[in-house]
Amino acid sequence: MSVRPSLLFVTDLAYQARGRRHCDEDIHLISRLRDAFDLALCHPLDASPRV
Repeated sequence: MSVRPSLLFVTDLAYQARGRRHCDEDIHLISRLRDAFDLALCHPLDASPRV
């Protein structure tokens, strides 16, 4: 049995991008990534840097 790679996707879905809906772009990307990765979603303020 093969193990799928894991991915932590760090994004602010509430970010107000001028002229486009940033959250829609990320949601589309996340839905595509789920085909290949076990995926977790995290807000940038909740992500901790590697030490």
